[in-house]
Amino acid sequence: MLTNQPTQIQFSELFKYKLNRHDDIHILVGEQLVDIIDYSPETFQTLFLHTMKNINSSKLYNICMSLPFEDDINIKIYNLEIEAEKKYSIVNRDVLPLGNSIIQAPPYFTREEIFQLFAHHSIKFRGTINFNGSIENKAKPFDAFAFEKYYFGNTVGEIRFLRELAANGGKEKTEDEKFFYNLGASVIAPVYALYTEWIIKFCNKNNIKILLPLMREATVLSTCIRKLTKIQCEPIFCSRRFLFNASINSNNFIYKMEQILIKSKATPSVLCKDIGLNGSEFSQFQTMRDLKNANYLEQFSQFLYSNKYKITSYSEHQRNLFCQNLHKIIANKSNQKMATVDIGFSGTSESLIDDILKMQRCMLNISHLIVMGSDTAQIRNIQNGLHIYSWLGMAGENTHFTKRLMYQIQTLEPLINDICGTTLAYDSNGPILDSIVPAGLEENFPRALACQRGIYAFIDLWSQYREFFDVNKLLKNKIGFINIWRRLIETPNVEEAQHIGTLKLYDNYTIKKTVYTVLGESNTQIVNCNTFLKNKNHTNSDYPQAKVVIQNPNFFKRELIEKHLNIPSSKSMVDIIEKLGNKKVAIFAAGQRGKDFLKVAKLFNINISYFVDSDKNLQGKYIDGVPVVSLSTAKDVDVFVNASYNYPEEISQIIINYYNKDKTIYTID
Repeated sequence: MLTNQPTQIQFSELFKYKLNRHDDIHILVGEQLVDIIDYSPETFQTLFLHTMKNINSSKLYNICMSLPFEDDINIKIYNLEIEAEKKYSIVNRDVLPLGNSIIQAPPYFTREEIFQLFAHHSIKFRGTINFNGSIENKAKPFDAFAFEKYYFGNTVGEIRFLRELAANGGKEKTEDEKFFYNLGASVIAPVYALYTEWIIKFCNKNNIKILLPLMREATVLSTCIRKLTKIQCEPIFCSRRFLFNASINSNNFIYKMEQILIKSKATPSVLCKDIGLNGSEFSQFQTMRDLKNANYLEQFSQFLYSNKYKITSYSEHQRNLFCQNLHKIIANKSNQKMATVDIGFSGTSESLIDDILKMQRCMLNISHLIVMGSDTAQIRNIQNGLHIYSWLGMAGENTHFTKRLMYQIQTLEPLINDICGTTLAYDSNGPILDSIVPAGLEENFPRALACQRGIYAFIDLWSQYREFFDVNKLLKNKIGFINIWRRLIETPNVEEAQHIGTLKLYDNYTIKKTVYTVLGESNTQIVNCNTFLKNKNHTNSDYPQAKVVIQNPNFFKRELIEKHLNIPSSKSMVDIIEKLGNKKVAIFAAGQRGKDFLKVAKLFNINISYFVDSDKNLQGKYIDGVPVVSLSTAKDVDVFVNASYNYPEEISQIIINYYNKDKTIYTID
């Protein structure tokens, strides 16, 4: 929605804001929103506007030439833009989609970079650099925390801390790696918010009285839970590296050493210390890569394997300490149901704790192990009554789960065998489904509900697929089919939503708008530019692709059929089907193409009345429930679909002649 009062902003600040944010800007002319590219540069020569993310150099040149500077300065600015395009071409610097979140990327340029660029290129403004006025009452146009506030109010402080905590992991990384660390930190808070909601619901449903949050997030998660419920929280402080080292034993020793050699990010000397060895001879190496480059990796590997007894003994000692500390925490509470909790996407810590508890089972009595991670379904040998729950969350973020489907497609089956929610759980008895949306309170959980709708839409496609097609075809094309699954449950960008789903602005795909008043020198309004409208081309939306399914239900079926079912001429078939409506239809020719068309038609809920075929041996029989008749019998048909491979034009003419042009005929190309 537009703000009631325009916000004043210096023109010079507008230019700086453009460099800093690289937003799309449109002019508000009367009540009509007009793209500036529709106007000549002369019309708005006092206003610098950048209207496209991927603008070509000629349009960029024309825009820069409309700047209120001397021509040589404008050319310098144009060159700066070209340099920036090259510098930042590796990522979309505006936004990156991830699941149900559309996240604002780091600034195009920092404030310091802007001033450095201006100084280096001797750019001087006709105005001041001071920001005049606020944006929407001093709030940013895009409030990254709105969703957390909606759910949790006074817990936002803790959730913000989690966001910062996740971002800190990128301190020693390259610039590109820092960018993606920060991106991950941007999406993690709303996920934690929903996760906390689900934890409480899960505990209440399963009568769990004590939660044992793990890892560095334990304190924050405990604080959030305590503010929302009376469930008792006892944080357990540990690291995944500690759990990894404490879970080493003689049975998994080779596997663990391979993991160390392949994945460890610790320096070799620190790694040795963690597993009870003195690795001073490797202290000069900072990474495993350094070992490899110096041809010491094989020597280090032999060093680890030759110290198997020391390593496993030290691991057992660490394991005993961990379990003793855990036992102290839960002492005198053995009669109450408990659950460990971790925030993570891969289920790593859960698998490690599972290993530890199996070896120290007599000491503990933990009834459930909850995990947000999506690889939990792959945890080895879930036994001894230990339940491991994998939370699908809002599904779109759950990339590990969807990737895992590529390798074990049968994981999908539980989603079509029961009432589906947003939670897929695995315990010793197999898969369990649970819903994050309480019955009767659906409207209070708009995102989760929308996600469910997306899953339901997928179930509909999947069940129809199984009915009419060989599932083995799916197994041969898993990656393609999973891409459709992901499209159903993740948020589309604005262009996708408006194009494929014919969504309107009132569907919450509207681009966020803020009205500004542009001021020139001496704080006077620039003539003929009373206001302008700043738009963000992508915004956070409450609706995943399920909304698109509602608006355009055939879109994903078309995708499924055309790209993943390997039916010849499928595109032509779908084009014909979308024209049929409720008309009575017969397929001419009962061969393979006609049978394929019947399958596709059923996916679109199109009823086929007859197969028409001149073969008298077929007439009177049924193909998939559809009778085969002669041409003379199909008098009540409105549309014939010509599925003949041979002489299709002649056959169409025969139908026309027989019924005096009274029938509509579509021919499959």
